[in-house]
Amino acid sequence: MNHLHYLYFQLVNITLSDNDNVYLKEFEYLLHVSLIIDQYSPRIIQNYMIWRFLMNQIDLMTKQFRILKEEFYRIFQGINKQSSRPITCAIYVNDNMGFALSKIYIEKYFNRNDLNQVTE
Repeated sequence: MNHLHYLYFQLVNITLSDNDNVYLKEFEYLLHVSLIIDQYSPRIIQNYMIWRFLMNQIDLMTKQFRILKEEFYRIFQGINKQSSRPITCAIYVNDNMGFALSKIYIEKYFNRNDLNQVTE
């Protein structure tokens, strides 16, 4: 790991040794976002973080918030998309509990012989 990798851990007081394995999925993003953060006030960064959080969670909110999101995307990006609530909920459950649901489905609908044949 090079010294640039250590920079981010030093900022949050984490000490790493040469034997530690660290996986950085978005390293390039981290490099660029640190430059952007230095250019803006804490208030603007705070507003941006709140915006990102709300846009990430808005599909879980009431219909009035989902309508606002759809209107925003229609105006801002020209996207006119309305997912039905059951589809939105199914996607959410699958994204967050897909493996657990798969296990339950397999236990209920697959017999052991079929499972053994597939494994072989």
